[in-house]
Order: sequence, then C-alpha cells, then structure tokens
Amino acid sequence: MRATALNIVTYREDPADAEVASHRLLLRAGLIHKSGAGRYLYAPLMWRVLRKIEGIIRQEMDRAGALEVQMPILQDKGLWEDSGRWDGYLASNTMFTLTDRRGAQMCLGPTHEEVITDYARSAIHSHKQLPVNYYQIHTKFRDEIRPRFGLMRVKEFLMKDAYSFDADEEGLDRSYSAMSIAYHRLFARMGLETLVVEADSGDIGGTGSQEFMVAADVGEDSVIFCSKCGYSANVERATSRFDPPEEDEARPMRIEDTPNIKTVDELDAFFPDVPRHRMVKTIHYTSVHADREEAVVALIRGDQEINEVKLLNKAGGLMLRPATEEEVRARTGAEVGFAGPVGLEEEIEIIADETVRGMTNVLCGLNRTDAHA
Repeated sequence: MRATALNIVTYREDPADAEVASHRLLLRAGLIHKSGAGRYLYAPLMWRVLRKIEGIIRQEMDRAGALEVQMPILQDKGLWEDSGRWDGYLASNTMFTLTDRRGAQMCLGPTHEEVITDYARSAIHSHKQLPVNYYQIHTKFRDEIRPRFGLMRVKEFLMKDAYSFDADEEGLDRSYSAMSIAYHRLFARMGLETLVVEADSGDIGGTGSQEFMVAADVGEDSVIFCSKCGYSANVERATSRFDPPEEDEARPMRIEDTPNIKTVDELDAFFPDVPRHRMVKTIHYTSVHADREEAVVALIRGDQEINEVKLLNKAGGLMLRPATEEEVRARTGAEVGFAGPVGLEEEIEIIADETVRGMTNVLCGLNRTDAHA
C-alpha cells in the first residue's frame, strides 16, 4: 500500500496537553487521535504498527505452545465474587461497572483471571490435559484517576495476557520458564533492551513475580539495580541493607514541648542535635477489607519513607489508605502530627519497619498535642 493511501495527517505544533516526547510525536505524526481523557483512536498507520507487534507476540507465544483465545470484555459480578476480588477492585476505584437492563451487575474487564479460570474448570477434565497455557491480545479497561503521558497511562488499552494451568509446582516452573524464554525472544526481536527485575505479585499472589523493564527517561516505575552483584527489583519489591542502630544505654524518657512542630523537617530544625535517623515516625493508615476497616499504624525511621505496597502485604486487606485527620485524632487523642507508638489501644495493629528494631533513645510523638518525647 502506498503511503498516500493511508491518509496520514501530521501537525506542526506540539499539542498543549502533551507532557512527554513520545506523546508529542505520536500526536504530531498523526499516529493517534485523542478521543477523551485516557482514550485514543489508533490511526491507520499506527494500527498497522500494532498489528506487526501483535504478530511477533503471537509467533513467540505459539512457539512456546500457548493457545490463543479471546475472552469477553463484559464480565459478570458473580465470577468476581467467587474469586473474592469484586469488593477490592470496587474499593480501589479502578474498575468500570455497569448494570444491564435486567439488573445484572457487570464490569469492563481490568483483567481476565476470573473468566479464564471459569473456562478452564469446564474445559479441563483430567491432569492428562495439563499443562495448558491460554493467551489473548485484547482490550482492558481501568479507571485511572489521572491519565497522562499519552499511551503510557490510559483508561482503555491493548494487553497481552497469558494464563497457565499446571498439575504441580514443577509443571508451573516449566511453564514459567517457557514464558520467560518467549518474552526474552519477542523483546529481542523488537529491538528492546530489557532488565528483568523482581516484582510484587499484588492481589494475584504467588511465591514470585518478575517484570521486564525498559530503561526510559519517563516511565511509571522505578527500578533498583546493582551493577556489582546483578540484583534488580522494582521499588515495590526491593529489599535493602541498613546500618544497625547505634548502641546506647537507654535513658529515662524526657518530654519536650514542641508547639506546632509536626513534621520531620520541623523537628530537624527544632532539635539540631538529633539526627533524623534517631527519630521514629508514627503514621496511621486504615486497612480496607470486604466487610470491615481496621486501624494500622506503621513505624519507620525518620530518614526513611514507607513503602505502602509492602505495608499492605503485611497488614492484609483489599487496600490501604491514609487515615483521615478525624481517625488520627480519635486513635491518639491528639492533633495530627503528634502521633506516637506508645499508649495506643490494643486493637490497633502496629507494624514496625526493620530499621526501627533495636533503636533506643529516639525522638518520637507522644500522642499529646504540642509534645514529643
């Protein structure tokens, strides 16, 4: 086909809402057209590119023995209730839901574990049929709170997903290895240099997860990589070593007046002789479950930040949210900014980061307004 037949429309000026180079170039080259927030039309040339990419993926998946299927985008609420994930996705506000004319509740699939498992339990009757690996290249929907960066974070997108069913752990390992080889091959054919990193398994669970990352100036994930030992992980999964706390003989607790001094920065200025690594932050969260909410308190060293993905994995629940100011006041009896680890009610779960273990003579909140200890 001649290029003139593709009706390519290009633009001289950068779109006002395009923040990154890839977004600007895709729009100016006429490859995509914005239909709404987080929704794009793929122009003829762009669709040809995507079909070629899909072709490479299909060849490598077929080569690995996977079977292509196409699953419905509309999914019944009942399947998601069977898996126990309906309430969690609703709580996260990432799932599009609707009700049909008969009153049946459905969703636009953000993922397809429920549908493919329902199919597998009707199609697989014997262990002799295993292993089997189903895959698809299909549209997914996620109600992103802030779509941005063009195709990088959108509400509607193409995704290749695969699901293997195996008789035992050894079979699962073989299926996993086959997919890893297929992914290495298809990325190499696309000319992409990838870094395989440890990742969080999220609500899927399991004993391990890996992601293939491509280094870029703009992206949605940060990766920790050690050039000496080869360790690599995304920040949600990465573990690190830290200096052990200074050995110090415990001194009696001393209460200090700290009028309107709430943050670590303010404490740092108010107590210049106390380094941040001798402070303990007490941060309140609420763990959301299907039928209840529970108070969770996280303790971490003053010079560190809380990884909320790891905290959720430890606390359990469907999702984790910062406690409201009203919740903090009710739990501590103090204004926000003066929370501490001592004197909280027994039913409040306290999770301490490893950096806090063994610390003595620390500066922390006292659950008393305008005071620290």
